[in-house]
Amino acid sequence: MSQSSTAPDQSNYIDLGRHFHEFTQTELGDEELLAAYNEEYGWSQSLSWSDLLTRRRVVVLASAGSGKTEEMLQATKKLLRDKKHAFYVRMEELAGAEFEALLKYEDVERLRVWREDATAEGWFFLDSVDELKLTQRSLESAFRSLRRALPQGLDRAHIIVSSRPTDWRVQADEAKFRDWLPVPCVREVTERSAEEEFRQALSRRGFDHSQKKSSSSQEQNQRVTTVLLLPLSDRHIREFSGCRGVPDAETFIQEIAKNNAWSFARRPLDLIELIAIWISKGKLGTKQEQHAFNAEVKLKDRPDRADAGRLSGEMAVDGAEKLALAMALTRRRSIMPPDLHVTAHSEEAVMDASRVLHQWSVESAATLLRRAVFDPATLGRVRFHHQSIQEFLAARRLYKLRQKGMSVRALFRLLFADKYS
Repeated sequence: MSQSSTAPDQSNYIDLGRHFHEFTQTELGDEELLAAYNEEYGWSQSLSWSDLLTRRRVVVLASAGSGKTEEMLQATKKLLRDKKHAFYVRMEELAGAEFEALLKYEDVERLRVWREDATAEGWFFLDSVDELKLTQRSLESAFRSLRRALPQGLDRAHIIVSSRPTDWRVQADEAKFRDWLPVPCVREVTERSAEEEFRQALSRRGFDHSQKKSSSSQEQNQRVTTVLLLPLSDRHIREFSGCRGVPDAETFIQEIAKNNAWSFARRPLDLIELIAIWISKGKLGTKQEQHAFNAEVKLKDRPDRADAGRLSGEMAVDGAEKLALAMALTRRRSIMPPDLHVTAHSEEAVMDASRVLHQWSVESAATLLRRAVFDPATLGRVRFHHQSIQEFLAARRLYKLRQKGMSVRALFRLLFADKYS
């Protein structure tokens, strides 16, 4: 049984009133630009959850650690508290089962009530397209499963899908979204008085104006809205820190600015780690210490995962350092997992993990690439979560090689080219 819309509350959730940037058609048309969006990009506040919940079809893009899953769960819970019909499922589970089979008894009953009420609105939260793609399951299968559960009432359904930016293929995936769960054509019907009808008949201009106004008001509901969950603002960081036990949030903010640690403060997961350092040590430490702590935490073996015990933290660090150095020296941008079977890939952009970790088993290498220091990228590949972490691990690998006896000349041969004497 999956975590449904009545999943238990997370006591550590902090409602920060997160906002979203709505992508323009120009931005959506540039897939390279879309793949590059991460926590360092910020726009002025654009849309809130209240705004998104009025739209019929929404795609929420958010990087790892940004809190998208918890945001969707809490949005579901708030709708339920307001006596609305809301449901939460994970995409990788939906692709392999019928929608109703993933719901608890009370949720199945709620779905029945919603189906029978022809005037009721319903909200369906489909979480983590990126996790679905890691399991090699079909996006179409997930959408098809929900479509079967909504034989009628599709026009009353608000469907919100989440994904990491690098895993959402704008053209192909949105086309599947539209094909299986089409955006309804919602028309607002208002009664006019006899006098208004007479005036409209007399004035063609007035008729055109009313038609234009009606069309513009319906336009947003007749397309897929694609948004990015915005990074935490200074206000969010201050409020979050106070709620997480930081006694003097203002001093903490000043320390972040002093150490230029903003890249580790704009997402909840990274901010929690910074707060842990601050509370335990009373300081954030040097840039090197921040990176070392961040890498160590994200490469740890977690007992709550299915692959627990397969790869120690020490071995994970060693493998991540090797991959980071290999990517730096070959200027690769992403990594192809050893268990990914593809017929062709871009040699100038992709690092084959099996060539670097040639003494590792396929299972161990795949486990490493599922650790939090990596993010899924397009076509089943992965990237380092932070470029600065990748650079840090590469530098540390070089340092260890020097400690083991690598000569300066050999080091220079790795780093520098000698052309024309």
